[in-house]
Amino acid sequence: DKVAPTIENITITTGNSTSQTITATGVKDNENGSGLKSYIVTMDTEAPLESADWIEITSDSITATVTKNGTWYIYVKDNCGNISNGSSVVAQNIDIDAPIVTNIEVVSPVTGRYSLGEVITIKANFSEEIVVNGTPKLKIKFGDGEEISLTSNNVTTNEIIYTYTIRVEDAGELKLVDYIGEG
Repeated sequence: DKVAPTIENITITTGNSTSQTITATGVKDNENGSGLKSYIVTMDTEAPLESADWIEITSDSITATVTKNGTWYIYVKDNCGNISNGSSVVAQNIDIDAPIVTNIEVVSPVTGRYSLGEVITIKANFSEEIVVNGTPKLKIKFGDGEEISLTSNNVTTNEIIYTYTIRVEDAGELKLVDYIGEG
C-alpha cells in the first residue's frame, strides 16, 4: 500500500467565541488500503513526522476544537504510514483576549455623600462582552474601615452592577480595594 488516505470535506464553525470546531468528513483509506490509523490537527503546512502526537481514528469523521486564529490543517495516516495531503480550513474571529475592567464607578447616588440605610449602586464596565463563570466579587471599604466584599448576579453585556446598603460603621471615603472575577 503506497496510496495515502483522503478527506472529502472539511468545515469549521464560525462566529465570535473563544474556540471553533473543525469537522472533517469522508475520511477514507484507498480502495486496497491497510486501514486508517490516526490523524493530527496542526497549523503546520508540512505533514508532521511519525513522532508527532497523532490521534487514533475511530470513525470516518474527525472533530477537533481550535482556540487560535489562522489556517489549520488535518492530516490522516493509514496503517502503512502513508499520510494524506493536508486539508485546510481558516479559523477567524476567535476571541483570544480576555475582557478587561475599563471603569468602576458609583452611579447612584453620585454625590459622594451617603446616609445610613441608603443603597449605593456601583457599576464595573468591561472592554467587551463578558461571560461570567461563578460569582464576581468587588471589594470596597470606607476610610480605614474593614473591607467589604460585594457579589452580584446583575450581569449585562459588558457590565456588572453591584449594590450596597450603607451601615453605621461606614465612615470616610469609599475606596475600591480589589476586583475578583473569571469568565
